[in-house]
Amino acid sequence: MGRFLIALCFWLTLARSATLTWYGPGYYGHRTADGTVYTAEHWGIAAPGYVPLGSWVRVTVGERSVIAPVTDRLGIDDPAWWDASYAVAEALGMIDAGNVEAMIEVLVE
Repeated sequence: MGRFLIALCFWLTLARSATLTWYGPGYYGHRTADGTVYTAEHWGIAAPGYVPLGSWVRVTVGERSVIAPVTDRLGIDDPAWWDASYAVAEALGMIDAGNVEAMIEVLVE
């Protein structure tokens, strides 16, 4: 029940602050949860399990913002923790930082 309520709260607000990290070379060649092969050019986000694969999110770090699909899952189900692919992290200017505070907004049609 608690996991459902967390998910419901997230979906009702649609945006939240989260810690964003990135994953890189150690994962190249592995498949993401949606079945695509992860490469340096892969454009995607790994999200907690309650955010459906294929959802699109806007990720904002400081003045930079990108829109990316949810293509992978995290090893944890913490709503305050997300992972960016290397390409997304590079576009957000966070490669050197490793992890940053980001605003994550689930985009709804």
